[in-house]
This record gives sequence, C-alpha cells and structure tokens, in this order.
Amino acid sequence: MKIGKIIRMLCFVSGIVIILAVSSLFVRPKANIYNQDAVERKTESFKLEKEKSLDVIFLGDSETYANFSPLQMWNESGITSYVMGISAQRLCDTYELLNKSVDNQEIKVAILETNCLYRDSSNYYDADDDVMNKVGDFFPILKYHSRWENNAPGSALRSNASEERKYKGFRLRFNVLPYSGDEWMQITEDVEEISTENIEYLNKIKLFCDENNIKLFLVSAPSPVCWNYARHNAVENWAKDNDTEFLDLNLMCEDLEIDWSKDTRDGGNHLNFFGAVKVSEYLAKYIQDNYNLEDHRGDEYYSQWDKSYEKYIKKVNKRISKEK
Repeated sequence: MKIGKIIRMLCFVSGIVIILAVSSLFVRPKANIYNQDAVERKTESFKLEKEKSLDVIFLGDSETYANFSPLQMWNESGITSYVMGISAQRLCDTYELLNKSVDNQEIKVAILETNCLYRDSSNYYDADDDVMNKVGDFFPILKYHSRWENNAPGSALRSNASEERKYKGFRLRFNVLPYSGDEWMQITEDVEEISTENIEYLNKIKLFCDENNIKLFLVSAPSPVCWNYARHNAVENWAKDNDTEFLDLNLMCEDLEIDWSKDTRDGGNHLNFFGAVKVSEYLAKYIQDNYNLEDHRGDEYYSQWDKSYEKYIKKVNKRISKEK
C-alpha cells in the first residue's frame, strides 16, 4: 500500500514537472531580460511606428519618459524620436530594446540616460529570494506566467502599447512638488564606480551601436535625487575611454532655466511637463547642431507627426487651462 502511494505521488510530481517544462517553452524569453512584460509592451508600441521613420531612440529608466518629449523635439527641429525607457530599466533590458529597435528602423542616434548605469544589472526580480529565482530559471512559466495573457487577442498589452504611442513613449505629468535641497553637483574628484556587470553591458551596447552605424550618446537628465558629481566622473571617464559623447544636463540647469520650485513633480527625482519642455527643446537643438539629422517637417511621409503634435499640444493646453 505504501509503495502504491509513493508511486502515485511520484507520477503526480512527474506530471507537474512535465506540465511546467512544456508550458515554459512558450513563455521563455529569447534573451536575458529582467522586466519581460514592460519590454514586450514597449516593443509592441514601437512596432506601430512607420517603417524607417525614426532617427533617435531614448533608452533608460523613468528619467527618459519624464524628461524627453519626442513631440516637443519634433516641433522644435523636425527630428523623429521615440522613448524606449521603462520604469527601473536594467541594462539587460536596455540591450534587448536596443536590439529590437533596428528591426524596422534605421536609428542614427541612441541616447542612453545614465541613471540606469547605477541599477542592479541582475535579471532577477527579487535578489533576496534566490531559491525562487533559481526555480524560475528552470521553469520560466513561474517567472513569466503573465505572457499567456499578453499574447492573447485583444490583450491589455496591445491596448497599452497603442496608448503609449500617442506621445511616442513620453508621459505627461503636470503635478508640482518642489525640490528644496542643497546643491547636488558639488565638484569632487571622487568616483562612484559603475558595477562590473553594468560595464560589461555598456560595452555590449557600445559595440552593437558601432556595428549598426548608430551613434551612442550618453545623457544625464537633471535630477538632484538621482545624480551627483562622483557619478558624473565615472561616466565621463568611460565616455572618454570609449570615444562616446557625454552630456550632463545637471551641470546646465541655469542655462536650461530649470526652476526647482515649479519644474519637478516629486521633489527633484523627475521633472514634470514644464521641466521636460525645457530639456527637450534644448536637446532637439543640440542634436540638430551636432548630429546632422534631417529636418522632416513638411515631408509627406512624416505628416502623422504633425497630427500627433496637434493632439499633444491640445491635451497640454486643455490641462493647463483647467488648472488656471
């Protein structure tokens, strides 16, 4: 009797293992990815863009979609761009999104916002739960189970992608919460080193850009909460060693006329719409002056950008009028 129970139990466990193994084949990512859902959502929205219509992509974490407005840049210079940033983006996801960006586009410039260089490079969701992470490596269905829903017809993935595309990945935020802290860019010779794992990914990103004739451009967005001079020094050192341009906007807040009592939505972590306009207009002109990109305004192939900008500015004006 006991032997029979043991056999039945072993058969049951074996059945579960087989089900997990087979179902995992359908959800296992093809690359080393941390946030599979966000990467797929961003990729879906990006794929909706007209073929060979984008010149610039922004890569990085929430600093990208808070600071860089492609439609504002379009109105300023006729440059076409798209924000590929996702919340808390790690470099494994940055690398994957960069790879996907060349599927149907001919990207000229990849702008990497540097805050993500100081994030954990692991693709584990919870570094403290090592056992479950290991199990998830053997049975990806436990880690990526939501992909069943994302792949279904009419899924939220597709509707969210369409919504995100309205502003080319930028997120409109009008709320204001001032920064009242001290000067955060005190000059120092200290260097806050980038982790070895992130340097490896940064080197891979640079190599991919070189192989695909894309100019890698490192940009630090204004953020008293996230940035400091020691981080600036580390990124500057890598940029010099790897023949890569680096622009630190934290050193240019006066030139940008950033008003920390009005232009941040969360006490200096991210800019709000008003701050993003200042950054985007400056960056559009900078890219136009230094990267020789074509002004597409007036070109029929890009007429949809004018329509998108009209909807964008209508939304902005309606929101501003409402708050007056």
